[in-house]
Amino acid sequence: MEYSPCCVNFTTLIKAQRRKRRKVIAHIHERIRFRRNNFAHQLSHKLVTLYGAIYFEQLNVGGMVRNHRLAKSISDAAWDQLIRFTSYKAAEAGRLCGRVDARGTSQECSACGTIVQKGLSQRVYDCSCGLVLGRDHNAAINILARGLAGVSLRAKEAASF
Repeated sequence: MEYSPCCVNFTTLIKAQRRKRRKVIAHIHERIRFRRNNFAHQLSHKLVTLYGAIYFEQLNVGGMVRNHRLAKSISDAAWDQLIRFTSYKAAEAGRLCGRVDARGTSQECSACGTIVQKGLSQRVYDCSCGLVLGRDHNAAINILARGLAGVSLRAKEAASF
């Protein structure tokens, strides 16, 4: 029994359609990867151009990705990629770049150094010395101070770097 060229096997048709859909989806994922890459390059270039010293939190990204609620968001953000790009661009430009242990940075006062225990839901840092800052802003100041302490600089000296 011979098949005529106009008759196509149904399973062959399904396989062809699946192959075509996979190719389209692969193209979409490639475009997303290029956009993420482009964003990381642009942001790292901007950071290195604007600042003389850049410090990142030393985070266990691999452990954080194991949390099924946060995994997709963390992977989409591509934190490690941004840090890698910024590090090599800073080295080429002669800028300081590194990672700092972030333990306690959001609970330590950036003005007086006292540690005030706070829950994660409390977003404003209020110290007895009178300092009132956003929790993330206070942590960023502490991370910069810890990074600069490693190279014996103060934050005001690094600004003119």
